[in-house]
Amino acid sequence: MNADDARLVQRQVAQLSANGSSLRNQGAPGVVAAARKALADINLLLLPCAGSEEFTRHLDDLTQDLQSSFPAGAQHWGAARKVLNLFLRDCLYNFYLRDWYGLAVCEPYLEVPLDSYVAKGLHETERGDELPEWCGVKYVTSEVNALYQEIASEEADRLGVERVHLDLRYWQPMQ
Repeated sequence: MNADDARLVQRQVAQLSANGSSLRNQGAPGVVAAARKALADINLLLLPCAGSEEFTRHLDDLTQDLQSSFPAGAQHWGAARKVLNLFLRDCLYNFYLRDWYGLAVCEPYLEVPLDSYVAKGLHETERGDELPEWCGVKYVTSEVNALYQEIASEEADRLGVERVHLDLRYWQPMQ
């Protein structure tokens, strides 16, 4: 693996993470293409993985940049954060990117990507009644996200996993 190969793998992960399903009903055509380009251009070497506050600030900046790259009518903070979280999770899950960029140290700080399945799962937790009613990804604000992530962290601790992995349990529950 070299730097060029790592960029190609990152572009592939961006293509898979940002798709018609993950960005459905966002209000304007072109949002998937814009997300793919923006995600492929993220410099993963700059992810600050030394502390949760610094990581969250960087994640907020990346979310804002991604949101701004979306076409008019689709510039929703929640959609940008969801697809960014999907992308970072998938980078973590990709052997080559995880190794090349040292992403294992970021794992404790990654957020669970929010969608209706994750929201439903978190609503069924001990503190789920504290969460606002789920209205859709495009209506998620940074404040709503923070509350969901807080409860996701508690549930992940209870289960002995990092919160980024919770959507594996909620999105396609084992039968």
